Amino acid sequence: MSQQTGLELLDKTRSLAMFPGKQDAGDRRMISREAAIALINWAKQYGLDAWSGHCCYMYGQPYIEEKGVLYHANHQKTYRGYITIPIKEVDYAELGYPDAISIWECTVFLGGDWQPIREWGVVDNAEIMRLRRQVEVGVRKEHQAGTIDEATIQNLVTDKLSYLPLCRYPSTQARTRAIRRAHLKAYPFGPPEAEIEPEP
Repeated sequence: MSQQTGLELLDKTRSLAMFPGKQDAGDRRMISREAAIALINWAKQYGLDAWSGHCCYMYGQPYIEEKGVLYHANHQKTYRGYITIPIKEVDYAELGYPDAISIWECTVFLGGDWQPIREWGVVDNAEIMRLRRQVEVGVRKEHQAGTIDEATIQNLVTDKLSYLPLCRYPSTQARTRAIRRAHLKAYPFGPPEAEIEPEP
């Protein structure tokens, strides 16, 4: 291997160590160098930049983040912006989400004769409970040989949940979901199956 090729490889390896998406946003597993390169190439197909936080991995699948859908929309000739509003708690049941913790609405405005696109983002109690069960399973696996008591397990679960954005900032997560859904509906990426993604 030539000295120049070795330096190029070192630079590429060093730069990937600074890649912003080092962890899967869903299951928090570290992603490999090959997976990072695959995500960078996947993003390029859609005119996005993984280095700028336009996308990440979510449970092993490429996931377009809020920053990515806004970047994409801002490059469309028909895009005229958006607004978001929180939905009042008294209206949750009427919208079909009686167990919601937070609901936001996003309206995307399009030029010409196009009707605005409206979508909701929801975080509900059932989702938080599912997440709690997943975290508890993980904690029990970590301490299965255990000298750890039930109270300590529950304390560890509560502590881990407190670091997850869905639990810490449910309103922010609902708003982000509304923005993503409305923008993906207004300006979809590729085939329809690309729109069906796991939620953060």
